[in-house]
Amino acid sequence: MDAQKAIKIALKNGAAYCDARIETYKEHGIVLENGQQEQSSASYDTGIGVRVLYDGAWGFFSTTDESKLEDGIISAIKSAKATPKKNKVVLAQIPIDKKTINYPVRKNPEISELEKIARDCHDIMRRYKISKDIISALVCQTSKTFESSEGAQIIQSYTDCTVDLVAIARSGITQSINSTEGGRGGLETLDSVLESAKEIASKSIELLDAKPPKEQKTTLVM
Repeated sequence: MDAQKAIKIALKNGAAYCDARIETYKEHGIVLENGQQEQSSASYDTGIGVRVLYDGAWGFFSTTDESKLEDGIISAIKSAKATPKKNKVVLAQIPIDKKTINYPVRKNPEISELEKIARDCHDIMRRYKISKDIISALVCQTSKTFESSEGAQIIQSYTDCTVDLVAIARSGITQSINSTEGGRGGLETLDSVLESAKEIASKSIELLDAKPPKEQKTTLVM
């Protein structure tokens, strides 16, 4: 997607102002069940949202298909033309800024490293007598861009790494404990994931022998 292309189309067709927002999303992930890889995924998606101002009225268009960009923007301008102009939009005068913000990633989240972490979690959880473990590891990379016909350009990029852990224990009854580790950044956000794997596996076993709470009467406010 090309924000400047969208802006040029809008201005060429009579818009007084145009801005475009582009979002690009990349995702890689794996799912292990009892140490066996059940799923591996990779996806990519991008889209653009365009806002046009024509004769004091707004028109809008969005798409994930770049081939529809020009027709969609022209349609948005036609929609703005058809809008009643009782209270025309007047844009405020604001500073025009250009900025790029890249959220820091200290440890690059390669999918091979993410898979190793998932397998290490499995090995730790299997030290306990659980009946099943499920580990989902995911890295998402997002880029967002805003550009306007006034010259503004704001770009931000960030990465999210997460590992979802599930430990299931059975002995007449079933107890399941889950935990999610990670956050915004790279593999450094997963520094405590191995300890978390140990903790939920241990707790799921402990819950099998946990005594039920005592029954008692109490006041319930609905």
